[in-house]
Amino acid sequence: MGDIQNRGGSAILRLRNTPTATRRLQMLSRNCVLIFGHDDVLTQTRTLILNGSGFQVWTAATVEQATAAIASHPIETMILCQTLSAKERESAIALGETLRPEMKVLALQDECVSVPEHTSVKVVEAFVAPISLIAVIKQMTGGAMATSPHN
Repeated sequence: MGDIQNRGGSAILRLRNTPTATRRLQMLSRNCVLIFGHDDVLTQTRTLILNGSGFQVWTAATVEQATAAIASHPIETMILCQTLSAKERESAIALGETLRPEMKVLALQDECVSVPEHTSVKVVEAFVAPISLIAVIKQMTGGAMATSPHN
């Protein structure tokens, strides 16, 4: 991917200008999102929407999968889908606070599922327009997004 040079006590990484190196750098600098929910179609649809907007997305259908994703990837935002039980939502929130306290949490709700007030969780309607979902996530992460080949 590149060469490391030592200059005056500081290490400098010089990247080779190759498509692979460029893709790796883009992947490292993209906002990373975890979608945690049980409905495969909704999860896949949200993944496609977010990938197309420059986000790197992981998915989880169980608390164990969410734990593994948070522990092994630089997740910046976790989306809790409306398909989760109240217990799963609370477990995921506690998990995030423990493993990655700086991670933002976005809970999706519909008329059947309400989310209890929690100071660190932003709540939006589950079936908000895709552009609105993207705007909320960008706002939560400070709006800093790497340019994606899809943008």
